[in-house]
Amino acid sequence: MVTHDPRYAHMADRSVHLFDGQVVSEDDARKAAELNEAGFDVAT
Repeated sequence: MVTHDPRYAHMADRSVHLFDGQVVSEDDARKAAELNEAGFDVAT
């Protein structure tokens, strides 16, 4: 899914942020959830 609406974007497993056609950041909610389960404090 591609969206600009944060009401839906938070449901994604992965977010890729672009600026001028270039990837500027990438977030993987699945990896963050795994780290949280392992005892690390990672914001999701």
